[in-house]
Amino acid sequence: MNMMSKQAKTRCLCMAAAVLFALLLSSAALAVPAFSGRAYTLRQPDGYTFKAARHGDERFHWTTSREDGYIVVYNSETKWWNFAAVKDDKLVDSAVHYRKGAKPPQGATKSYARPKPKPSKDYGS
Repeated sequence: MNMMSKQAKTRCLCMAAAVLFALLLSSAALAVPAFSGRAYTLRQPDGYTFKAARHGDERFHWTTSREDGYIVVYNSETKWWNFAAVKDDKLVDSAVHYRKGAKPPQGATKSYARPKPKPSKDYGS
C-alpha cells in the first residue's frame, strides 16, 4: 500500500489549519459601517424632502435627520419617514411623520445606545 509520508501528512494538516484560521479571522471583517456621516436626501409621500445620515453597521443601524438630529424610521406600509421613539429599550415607529420644525412626539430621541444583552443564566451562584 502507498501510504502518505509523515512529512506530507504534516504539510496537509498545516494547510488545513491555515485555511480554518483564515476563515475564522475573515468573519470578524464582515461587520461594515452603514455609510456613517454620508448625507442622503429622503422623500416623504407628499413630496417633502430632507437630508439624513445613516449610522451603525449591518447588525445595528439607524438614520438621523441632518436638519435637527432626530432619529427617524421608515414605515414600509405607509411609505412615511417617522420620528423614532424609545420604548422598552428599543427604537420604534412613533407614527408621527418627520418634518423639520414639527413637534417631536413624546419619546422621540436624538441619540440611542443599544442596551447590552442580558445574560440568559446566572453562572456566578
